[in-house]
Amino acid sequence: MSKEKYNNKILNEYLLGLLPEDKAEEFDELSVTDDDFAGDLESAENDLIDAYLKKDLSESELARFQAYYLASPLRREKVEFAKSLQTVAGKHFEEINRPVEKQSWADFFASFGLSLRLAGAAFALLFVALIGWILLQNFNKQPEQVQNDPTPTPTQIQTPQNINSPTVSPTLTPTSTPTNSTVNQPTPTPKVEPTEKVTPTSPILATFILPLPRRDGGNLTTINIPAKTTDVAFTLPLESDDFKTYQITLKTQTGKIIRQSSKLNSQKGSLNIKIPAKLLQSTVYIFSVNGISETGESENVGDYSFRSVIQ
Repeated sequence: MSKEKYNNKILNEYLLGLLPEDKAEEFDELSVTDDDFAGDLESAENDLIDAYLKKDLSESELARFQAYYLASPLRREKVEFAKSLQTVAGKHFEEINRPVEKQSWADFFASFGLSLRLAGAAFALLFVALIGWILLQNFNKQPEQVQNDPTPTPTQIQTPQNINSPTVSPTLTPTSTPTNSTVNQPTPTPKVEPTEKVTPTSPILATFILPLPRRDGGNLTTINIPAKTTDVAFTLPLESDDFKTYQITLKTQTGKIIRQSSKLNSQKGSLNIKIPAKLLQSTVYIFSVNGISETGESENVGDYSFRSVIQ
């Protein structure tokens, strides 16, 4: 689809449920079959959520957002996730931009002067201790012997030569080297508690390809739809692609119409349609496909029956 046919305003109207039903159905189909459109739609949805959180929506847009958009549990989860991201980013920004207290010159010189005084006091104590140690060493020294002292020195005393006395040898006491009895124990590594991660939720799409209709009835195709599925996409192969456009009608076995598509173009010999999962129940449904000629005449080209089972 050309971007000239839609803009952000139209996409916002689609997200707020303000488009006509045929236009909304066309956008439903494009969100599955057109990657460019799906990307633009996702970007517009993110901008709409940001505007809601920043309170930039008008009164009418705010009322429609709260009444229609937030009616979906999945979309409420998107808004809550965006709000949590915005809160975390705001705290990080405050921490980065927090002003740093600067130390004044007066505080610097005051702390420097205190350091000098402490160093001077330590030097004075060291000097006094050194003087005391020198005086103590001089006090412990023995006075020198006078040369005329009659008291013989130990070297002047003569011992008898012929005294049988055992020679006593000095005993050497082995010195024991202190051993370090403390065993270095490995420092335990602190456990880091894992932080909880917030995982964003996204729509769950279930895709199925239905076989060509069998003329003899055949076995009924059964599709299993997971409980949390939000949308179901179907691919219907065409036996022959003879018409310019097609229209698909979803009906029950009793003929009650559940949903009808706008005019669709075939994609490589098949048709694609997306149905909200909430419209389907555990029962039998029929896709009735009609081909529309250039003159506008409608002709049935096949009925695709299937059984839906909600798990």
